[in-house]
Amino acid sequence: MKLTKLIGMVSLAITATTAAQAAVVMNVWEDGTDVRAQVRGSLDMSGYDSQFNSTGGSSFSQSAFLLGRDGATDVMDSYQFNSVTTPTTLGPLFSSSPPSSSLGSDFGMSFGGSAANTTIVNVDQGYTNGDTITTDSLWATETLVNMGLASGTYLFTLPRDTITIKIGEAPAVSAVPLPASAPLLAFGCGLMAWAGRRRRT
Repeated sequence: MKLTKLIGMVSLAITATTAAQAAVVMNVWEDGTDVRAQVRGSLDMSGYDSQFNSTGGSSFSQSAFLLGRDGATDVMDSYQFNSVTTPTTLGPLFSSSPPSSSLGSDFGMSFGGSAANTTIVNVDQGYTNGDTITTDSLWATETLVNMGLASGTYLFTLPRDTITIKIGEAPAVSAVPLPASAPLLAFGCGLMAWAGRRRRT
């Protein structure tokens, strides 16, 4: 097998692995006397049923929330999915709890009864598949119970991606994470070195 073909195969494998890792995780947890939310990741919105623009300021309830931009009313890109299976609520009681502060990317969802049994995902206007989503929110002097939230993991499976909401679980703290494609990259480098030695012998 020629060296150029080996390089091409490794590059394709790395690209496929990286794309498969795209997802968003949202943690909502109690931090002392406050509640915090952190959103990290990226999304592939392919497979949506309709796309439109919407506006709104930061808010939070059991079946609809919008975070980011510190409460400012923004124009966002909204993607509607009609045939995905998702949770219908994040808690047993309805209550609306706007955050005290909310910074970063616009990110929000409406689902269950709040979205007429569809799922709507809101992101920054002009969002491109794979763009990074980073949002941090704070509810001062608040608890999960007062917000009507039930601890647990809620999985939203979109056609090409997933959104996981973890209520009552702080985000894991780690050192610099190893990229998912690193093992394949190392394998590819070794394979190319081996091929180079074969050509010289």
